[in-house]
Amino acid sequence: MFTIRHYKKGFHQSAGGIVGDVLHSRVARSQIHALTSLGVPEVRVVGPRTLLPTHVSELGVHVFHDMARGLKDVDVVIMLRLQNERMNGALLPSAQEFFKYYGLTPKNSPARSRTRS
Repeated sequence: MFTIRHYKKGFHQSAGGIVGDVLHSRVARSQIHALTSLGVPEVRVVGPRTLLPTHVSELGVHVFHDMARGLKDVDVVIMLRLQNERMNGALLPSAQEFFKYYGLTPKNSPARSRTRS
């Protein structure tokens, strides 16, 4: 939150996206709570269905499964690592497949989406 405040000078004009393994992340819910409590007008979570909690939208976030749509026009992106050591079963085909759709690259960055509009 300090970094966002430092670079964005506040929270009331930012849109934020949290991308990745929200289901297994110990900090994702804290980040969601902090962003919504501090007045960020729109908080989004982006990831495959298998890595998002079933009722995550009840935390006041918008849910996206498509990276481009989920990050369109956001000002802040919080990337979560894959919690491989905490996963049970086959939640993903592979880490490479996950990165293909949910890895942050220059091609799918929010700054690029603003220049395409």
